[in-house]
Amino acid sequence: MERVLKQKVRKMVECRTDTPAMLEALQAIAAFYGQREGGNTAEARKSLRQDLEKQNMVLCDDFLRLFEVLKERLAALDAHTARLEDHCHGIHVRIETAEESMSAFLAKTRVLQKQQVECESKAVQLQDFLDNFTLSDAEIAALRFEAVENVLPDGHRPFFAALARAQEIRGGCGALVGSSRQNLGFEMLEELSEHQETAFRRLHSYILQRCAGLDRDDPQEEVEENDVALGLGLRTIRDRPALFVHCQECVLQRRKDVVRRRFLQALSGRDEGAEDGDVREGKGKRSMSGSGQRPIDMHSHDPVRYLSDILAWLHQAVASEREFLTNLFRPEAPGGSGGQGERPLPGEGVPTDGQESGTLENHNQELSQAAMLGGIMDGVVALLKARILQLLEPADSYGVTNRESNAHRSQILLLFRLLHLLAFYDVTFQKLGLTADASALGKSMRETLAECQRRFEGRLEAWGSQSLMSVPACPIDLSPAQVMGELGQSLAEIVAVHEASLVPPGALGYALDEVLTALIEPALRACRSGAEGLGPSDVALYMINNAAILSASLTSGSDPPSPAVTAWVGKLREEMETWLGLVVRYESETVLERTGLGPLLDRAQAVSASSSGTLSATAGLDSESVTRTMEAFYRGLFTLPQFERLQQPALRARARQQTSAIIAQRHEKAHALFRRAESGYPDHETFLAHTPEQVKILLDCDD
Repeated sequence: MERVLKQKVRKMVECRTDTPAMLEALQAIAAFYGQREGGNTAEARKSLRQDLEKQNMVLCDDFLRLFEVLKERLAALDAHTARLEDHCHGIHVRIETAEESMSAFLAKTRVLQKQQVECESKAVQLQDFLDNFTLSDAEIAALRFEAVENVLPDGHRPFFAALARAQEIRGGCGALVGSSRQNLGFEMLEELSEHQETAFRRLHSYILQRCAGLDRDDPQEEVEENDVALGLGLRTIRDRPALFVHCQECVLQRRKDVVRRRFLQALSGRDEGAEDGDVREGKGKRSMSGSGQRPIDMHSHDPVRYLSDILAWLHQAVASEREFLTNLFRPEAPGGSGGQGERPLPGEGVPTDGQESGTLENHNQELSQAAMLGGIMDGVVALLKARILQLLEPADSYGVTNRESNAHRSQILLLFRLLHLLAFYDVTFQKLGLTADASALGKSMRETLAECQRRFEGRLEAWGSQSLMSVPACPIDLSPAQVMGELGQSLAEIVAVHEASLVPPGALGYALDEVLTALIEPALRACRSGAEGLGPSDVALYMINNAAILSASLTSGSDPPSPAVTAWVGKLREEMETWLGLVVRYESETVLERTGLGPLLDRAQAVSASSSGTLSATAGLDSESVTRTMEAFYRGLFTLPQFERLQQPALRARARQQTSAIIAQRHEKAHALFRRAESGYPDHETFLAHTPEQVKILLDCDD
């Protein structure tokens, strides 16, 4: 009970008194609790109870009235819910039907999408196939109607790009022919070949037309746009060997005519084009060496200058034509031109047997660059060979004197210079591809070089024979013969030419040692023959002077000299040493013989060696005889030979020193022999006036 009461009290405490319902309830019971007296009576409580029941009835009536409206609304809601349920059922049925239809639709859509992807893939493949194996309409139009030389602002060349594209497609069609798509490949090849043949015919006609303009005097002048197209066309048409060879021959012939005309113009100074009749009017009016140049023939009086100018001109022409051919047939493919790039020229070998360089027997065989270059230079071969052979003729019009020995030397030196010129340019032309086996120019150079070598060797032999036949007279002062002085100058020039030469050693048909031997040995033999009848000392002095002038001439060149020059200088010095030793011995013996010291010393040494007695007791070795001899010797010390006829001061000094040394040595031996007690000269101080050291000082040979 207490717990219930507590709950009610707590509930009452928790009730809010400010709510409208609570205020209305309090207002209703206010009368009951408002009376001070007798308010809480049984009547009052009964009345309160009735009021509460009445109030409940009112509330119930109000509730029923209000609920009727709610009931109607609930009935309407129920009806509406039933209708919604019917609609939902219908929608559910429709959704199920739609789901079934959508599943079928999606399945069909997936199938169609797959088919679409397959079709698109096939379309792409077909388009790729068409792009790879067929020409576009624009490319076909370019091959048939576009001008060959046309170039777009971006550098693109439609004709060559289309032709390169056709060649690329041909390779792909070849792969088709080797597969299961043979028929398709053959059909496409047939159609493509028709377009290509038309394009190659147009290109061939264009190249022939452009080849007519290849007679410019200077092939390295500024290249025109058409010349770029010409080079590109030549590289492209190489896929048709017959057409390419015909174009090569056309280029070769035009350049051959131009080079020949320019060579004649350079030689004579006038244009020979009108006489040749093989170049266009108005072309080739300038010499390759430049305007204002003197004709080469003006220097024909100077063989070396003349041949040098001719070969230098040919060298420049060969280099220019070689560069021209390289740029024309094998330049790098310019970017964006649509060309097929660089390909090496075929067969950089020699022409076949029976085929002149530059001429084509087999019209399916392409010419190499070396063969084309040789063919271009064929036009000048006859003129070149004729002029070289004229220079090699032993004529007297090239500053040769009337004396035969001088003529031999002049012609030897001339042929030697010409030989080096020919050898140098022969090697140079070989490096440019003009070998003797591959070109007429190389063959001509080799033949003229061999002819010059033959004539040079003949002149050397003639020089040797002439030297032995015409012995030079020995001058009174024993100076070198005039011919030896001239020979020395020739030797110096020959050595200078050889050492300044750029020719490889193996390219010359001789060794410098052989040339020096052929020139020096006959001259020395002739000098020995010319010195016959002279005294031994004069012969030695004469030979020393001649050998010295030759040695000085050989050593006047570069430093260090070549091995051949060094060897011959050594031989000449050995010969000079031999002759110098001979003249020193002869002159020293002459002085000792004249003063009597030589015979006196020989007799004294012989007696001393035999131990037959004292020297002073021997006849001719007594003190008086020895005194006379020694006095004559001391007087003769101031009249020694001076070797004035030796041309070189160094040799004179050496001869004097060696002669003085021999005389001083003999005096020293005599002085030692006569001073000995065993010799029996107690008065030796009277005739031995000078000691050996003093004699050496007097003779200027003191070490």
